[in-house]
Amino acid sequence: FADFVEGSSHLTPNEVSVHEHEYGLGGSFLEDELFGEDSDVEEEMEIEPPLYPIPRSVF
Repeated sequence: FADFVEGSSHLTPNEVSVHEHEYGLGGSFLEDELFGEDSDVEEEMEIEPPLYPIPRSVF
């Protein structure tokens, strides 16, 4: 803890490497976000019918 207070890293080199692999440029997390399946996006885009009839004209 004292080393961290003096400015040393609180992460081990292995933790930094794993984080870079997951979240760095070209990391697996970013690849999944960009190129993964868009099933949740497609679900959001589905249009549901209205709960009540919509009049064609109000005039």
